[in-house]
Amino acid sequence: MPPVPGHQPIPHWFTTKVKITLVACVVVALGLGVLGAMGIYWAHRSGPPSNGDCLYLTREGAGKLAAAKAVLEQFAGLIVDGGAA
Repeated sequence: MPPVPGHQPIPHWFTTKVKITLVACVVVALGLGVLGAMGIYWAHRSGPPSNGDCLYLTREGAGKLAAAKAVLEQFAGLIVDGGAA
């Protein structure tokens, strides 16, 4: 469509090269954001367990599970023996 006399056409600010560069920058920014979020997540998970964490499949949980089992077995032995220690 030819331009109307007296009106200047709207300039194309974003050439194809600029569009490709902008898309590439957005993709890189998203990638860096995801990597940063994963790094924070892994840093948080790598610390020692805190109250409320599931310890069932961890090394710390194995020791606590063994100690709890020993206490329960001792308590069960007291019940079976009639409280005689």
